[in-house]
Amino acid sequence: TEGKYKGRLIIPFEEDSEIFYFQARTLGDDIPKYLNPSEGWPKPSQILYPYSTDEDYLVVCEGPLDAISLQIQGVNATCTMGCSVSEYQVEALKEFGGRIIIAYDNDEAGKRGVNKFDYLRRLKRMADLYICHPPLEVKDWNDAHRKGIDLSDFISSSTKKYDYDYLVNHLLTTL
Repeated sequence: TEGKYKGRLIIPFEEDSEIFYFQARTLGDDIPKYLNPSEGWPKPSQILYPYSTDEDYLVVCEGPLDAISLQIQGVNATCTMGCSVSEYQVEALKEFGGRIIIAYDNDEAGKRGVNKFDYLRRLKRMADLYICHPPLEVKDWNDAHRKGIDLSDFISSSTKKYDYDYLVNHLLTTL
């Protein structure tokens, strides 16, 4: 109700009933939209939203509200605290045993984030990536969830391997 995080939704990141990080999102039009903890906490680039390691796939989106929205609908999801994945995050994701699905937003920042993710994936010798953008009629995964879109079904039917064929087809459809 007061101080730096006044008027913000506090999103805890919890593992084994312990909070190891949090993000504070504005409920209004405050800038910045998100506040991350500083002193005594890890950097956002060293964080992934908690996810299950027992699934055969993992959807990687931009923010915790997107990851939470996906998880509510039964989708194994995490986030990279924005669309600029770090080397630390790629190293951690490299350990996941299943398919990694990049699910950044449809905007220019999301496209740059996908390119950086693919670059770091190759640099770190990570397995092939898959890609699934949010439905075109929405801003992001949280917006899709709020509009009642079946995200599990959408991801199952819309995920593609991120390879040369995808890049050529995607380029042709955006011209």
